[in-house]
Amino acid sequence: MLENNAVRFVMHGDGRTVTRRRLLAFFGAAPLVGPAIWERHSFPDWPPDVVERLLSDSPWAKPVRLSLPCPPEHNEFCLTVRWSTALPVRQALALRRWSRSGIGSPEAVEFLSREEPECLLEILSLPWQMAPRGTRRLEAELLQTAGLRVAGSVICPVAAYVPKGRENLSAELRFSRSDLKADGGALEFAAAAGPARIQQTFRGKAMVYRGRLEL
Repeated sequence: MLENNAVRFVMHGDGRTVTRRRLLAFFGAAPLVGPAIWERHSFPDWPPDVVERLLSDSPWAKPVRLSLPCPPEHNEFCLTVRWSTALPVRQALALRRWSRSGIGSPEAVEFLSREEPECLLEILSLPWQMAPRGTRRLEAELLQTAGLRVAGSVICPVAAYVPKGRENLSAELRFSRSDLKADGGALEFAAAAGPARIQQTFRGKAMVYRGRLEL
């Protein structure tokens, strides 16, 4: 039996067994996880894949699978829950909108330097089945049911908005910055609308960017 969950490797045909302990020693106990892909390049030198990753699958943007009992069959949808006021997300949005060559334009500079009094949490790619009674009704449901559990306390949004006229349905929830005093722990988001319940957890420590918690 191999000690300490050893992994067996055959090196140069001599059949030596390398345990987890020896493997770590061999690599100098180096960390197995390197810097995030957006930390390997400095803004605005992010390649397109880094921009898209920040906006869709990062510490500030999480995919959520949502199942709805929509006749005649059960349908599954993929949403994105994103902190759109977080600096790295705003930087990625600016690159998507103005490109690297236009990042110095007055509009882009104003967008990046704007100090929002509230944190904006967006729910993107909502299925239209969640608003059978209209967007205003959906806003009311989200405002009533949405919340963030942070350090044992539940924080409710101060406003909810569902923009009209967009091809894909989305929702905007605003939370007071003074209420969001995260201590590096988890931020657990939950909301309900009709038959749907949306849940996602964000890790506070992973959301630190340039030495600051970004929300």
